[in-house]
Amino acid sequence: DVPSPATQKLQVENGDIDVALNITPDLTAAMKGNKNVKVLIGQSLDNMYMGVTVDPALHPALAKKEVRQALRHAVDRAGIIKLTNGRAVIGPAVYPIGVLGLETQADADKLNPKFDVNLAKELLAKAGFPNGFKYPLKYGTGPSPAGITYESVAQKVQSDLKKIGVEVQLGQLVAGAVDAV
Repeated sequence: DVPSPATQKLQVENGDIDVALNITPDLTAAMKGNKNVKVLIGQSLDNMYMGVTVDPALHPALAKKEVRQALRHAVDRAGIIKLTNGRAVIGPAVYPIGVLGLETQADADKLNPKFDVNLAKELLAKAGFPNGFKYPLKYGTGPSPAGITYESVAQKVQSDLKKIGVEVQLGQLVAGAVDAV
């Protein structure tokens, strides 16, 4: 596991490794002029999602359906796609377009919650958390889809949820290491 996209880029260019899966779009663009490197970009079945507990013993707020719905409406998925320079799409669930009858982005859009900060705030209030709450969000360091880091996505989610009063405490999970949740 080489978590740094810049290090992966250097290793590919130096011939130390043959394949890198976590090179950011800006670094990929810089590699396109290198005659010793072949850059392949295409659709994959990779996906990224954020799971939350429904167990009230682990987190009382997240156990409430309205809170989970609020989180879904508060995360700006289009903003996350911008982080990838348009190299990703917003899928409908934990499976990508092309699987289980989802043929187009329009199919996926019908299933996705709409980005709506006001609705998210209303749902939090309905759940009994009008002033928000805190919760930890763990993210990985390994390769992630579309060449962006999990950390950059976690920071975007943290920023989005702050707008509805939810304080996200970020915690990194190093690939291959055991971490108590």
